[in-house]
Amino acid sequence: MDANTISHILLPIDFSESSLNAFETGVAIAQKNNASVTIIHVQDNTFEYDHTNLHGNHKIEDNFGDVLNALADAAQLKLGKVPRLIMGEGPITASIVNTANKYSCDLIVMGAHGASGYRELFIGTNTYKVIKYASCPVLIIPTKKKFKQFNNVLFPLKPLPGVLKKYDLIRCMTSNNQETSLEILCLSSKINDDDEQLFEYLLDEFKERTEGVPTKVSSQYSFGNNIAEIILKTAEELRSDLLLLTPSIDISNKQFFIGPYTQRILHHSKTPVLVIKRNN
Repeated sequence: MDANTISHILLPIDFSESSLNAFETGVAIAQKNNASVTIIHVQDNTFEYDHTNLHGNHKIEDNFGDVLNALADAAQLKLGKVPRLIMGEGPITASIVNTANKYSCDLIVMGAHGASGYRELFIGTNTYKVIKYASCPVLIIPTKKKFKQFNNVLFPLKPLPGVLKKYDLIRCMTSNNQETSLEILCLSSKINDDDEQLFEYLLDEFKERTEGVPTKVSSQYSFGNNIAEIILKTAEELRSDLLLLTPSIDISNKQFFIGPYTQRILHHSKTPVLVIKRNN
């Protein structure tokens, strides 16, 4: 994937409100980037779903093919191209991750909660596992909220090499017509002159990267060890509509590791979260 483009988006659908909202967001991002879309619905036979969202007391399994085709038609009208439609059975996480790999998807957009009734304080198990094992970035859309574009982005970071490259994907998601506010949240465990100098360098780099783009870059510093709480509180105070999480939040070289700060943010964020891991 070219770091500056999105050409193929995977949209997992389980007919929950959360996944349908994520579908709308994914189609909007695809429309902005002239990207292709693959829609996937996986029926896990080890779990019995009671899908009543769209058809009253009737289980959606009885006619999910018709509903998926209707979603594909709606996407085609907006994109001017026919989405790929995949319907299958098996392990949900593996099916989504393998499909993303097979078709070289640049982004997965999915709901925070699935149709199987997880507590609202925590993201669904399948969503969490997709984040953990996917080879591409994953955008998580909270339940009961719709997002067609993002104009108020929060980017928490620590001064680590390569952290700026993770920002490039945001350009593919923000509005071309409205000014985007980009808040850089500089995180450090304690006041450190070296870190402050590195942050100043990074901020200058950000301003150079956004030159000619309608983006307002601002920053703030936060010192302390309660990183997850700091990020969640800042996102709420700023009314951010997109939160970018990168490996700089939890340092680890393990391939499928999601650190405790990232886990807590994923479970409790009321803001859409874009997760870009070290291997993305």
